[in-house]
Amino acid sequence: MRNVFMTSRGVLVLLGLLISASAQAQAPKVDRAAEKATVEQTFRDYSTAFWTADMKKVTTFYNEPMMLMPAGRVVTRAEAEQIMERNRENARSRGAVEGVLERVEVKVVGDGVALVSYIAKRLTKDGAVVQDFAGTYYLRKTDDGWKIAVIHAFPVADYVKLD
Repeated sequence: MRNVFMTSRGVLVLLGLLISASAQAQAPKVDRAAEKATVEQTFRDYSTAFWTADMKKVTTFYNEPMMLMPAGRVVTRAEAEQIMERNRENARSRGAVEGVLERVEVKVVGDGVALVSYIAKRLTKDGAVVQDFAGTYYLRKTDDGWKIAVIHAFPVADYVKLD
């Protein structure tokens, strides 16, 4: 009787694996090029919003919670709003009125996760460079689109090339 139970159980496990493999084979393939383009556009929209929109709009691009690597802590959107507003005001106090992305690279690194590496400059109204910097962001795909989950900014010399 025990052998029959073990054999039945083995057949059920095998059947479960076959059904699972079949479901994975029938799952729609992700168009990685389209995902990469969507992530890049999301990042560009976020970067534009940082200078042109209120911080509540900017934080809609953030996952909740989100990790700020330079600060070494996890923050809520409300906390991120305050931190980013201080960051923007600090740049404005030095004469920066806009940020320009010089280089953006995107790499989709699995289902629902992407990296964005960038180099940017903060400019005065006359186009003078106030600051240049780089960073790498982790984005995750949610039901509401791609959201920034980790922000890590650093000097341009440490730029992370993705491709």
